[in-house]
Amino acid sequence: MNDLIQVRKSRELGAILGDSFNFLKENLKPIFIPIFIIAILHATIYALLIYKGFIVVSSSNALLRSGGFGSLFLSQFIVIVTSGIAYLSIYIILFRLIEFKSENPGINPTTNDLFKGFTSHFFRLFLIGIPSIIILFFLFLLLIIPGIWFYVIYLFLFPVAFFEKGSFGQILSRTRSLVKDNWWNSFLSFFIPQIILAIIGAIFAGIIIAASAYTVIQDNSNIASTMTIGLPIGYFFLILGLSFLNLWPLTCIVLQYFNLVERKDHLGLFKNLDTLGTEGPKLEVGGPQEY
Repeated sequence: MNDLIQVRKSRELGAILGDSFNFLKENLKPIFIPIFIIAILHATIYALLIYKGFIVVSSSNALLRSGGFGSLFLSQFIVIVTSGIAYLSIYIILFRLIEFKSENPGINPTTNDLFKGFTSHFFRLFLIGIPSIIILFFLFLLLIIPGIWFYVIYLFLFPVAFFEKGSFGQILSRTRSLVKDNWWNSFLSFFIPQIILAIIGAIFAGIIIAASAYTVIQDNSNIASTMTIGLPIGYFFLILGLSFLNLWPLTCIVLQYFNLVERKDHLGLFKNLDTLGTEGPKLEVGGPQEY
């Protein structure tokens, strides 16, 4: 294997799963601090909301004093929004890593490099994501299968929006054309690592809950402190870990995006032809292709 994983390359499903892991291993050092910052913020907010949630549902009186189920609903809404923001932020760091490496071969980006233009990228992708989520919501509400079909398209909207630009309609049309003949491969490239991470997350969440329950059984006087302090702390570290683990499925999506582009447009091949006979370091985004 080359010292750099070639991003712009046609791959089969197994290669996407394996190369995504190797890509993260090779680039963990430059992205660690940006991802850690995002993960800390996400985990802190999540832990605080878990803390608030247990106070709300601890008893009927506390439920009424805290605003009832409306307060609980608001907490869950904030959890969903903050998770989406963290998800998008990690995505942008990955995109910037690939963009920087393609423009500066052989050089590792700094934290400032990866956060360069973050605000503009974030709001642009966020605005593109809003109508997509609305469409996705109504498709799932009306019919499950069309919702699942569009969800796979939705997964690749952000890579297309970042690397190719265009209006929402152009991005949606481009994404649909890329995924159309490779729907199952695109679905599995995200579904397989996501299922693995879901199992890991469920195991650790079960351990946290079991440990809390055991503490309560051992000493009933510690129920309040266990439920209001112990669980939030446990979930803080769980979310922190999952933020890093989620880099894997997101990287799989990015590599699958480049795979779809290569199969359709052969841009990596054209890049190779343009650089024949020239000297210089190899770009990680333009290695030999597989067809």
